Amino acid sequence: MSPERSHPTSVPRRTSAIWRGRFPATADQVAVARRAVSTELFGYSELDDVVLIVSELATNAIRHSRSGQGGLFEVILRDLDSAVRIEVRDEGKDGLQPLQPLPGTDEALAESHRGLEIVQLLADRWGCIREESHTVVWCDVRSAVGRGVA
Repeated sequence: MSPERSHPTSVPRRTSAIWRGRFPATADQVAVARRAVSTELFGYSELDDVVLIVSELATNAIRHSRSGQGGLFEVILRDLDSAVRIEVRDEGKDGLQPLQPLPGTDEALAESHRGLEIVQLLADRWGCIREESHTVVWCDVRSAVGRGVA
């Protein structure tokens, strides 16, 4: 992991997807998404980190967006030469609320709400794009061997 991290609000350097999957936004589909990503990226040096990130972001999409009210979430993987970009797209939410609990609040100390902290620890860069109809949380996970999934 790089010591420098950025959290821009736009997805930089967009490349075509190497894989995408759409899932009903129900708790059991998080495991389905993890298995699909594991199969697609089999052999990738940082597979465990990528799968954990997908799990956290998919769970957030279900719990904290309109997707969890009978909608869908989408997982997109992109090859960035020396990294994998993970994008999880949900159906957005009403109003703008912080992505992470504010430090020192009861919510910040709770066992839940740790998903983005995990993403921040594992990803080299991450960010969020919020639009009226959807939210995309993305992150880049660099390969320990210096190449992407190809």
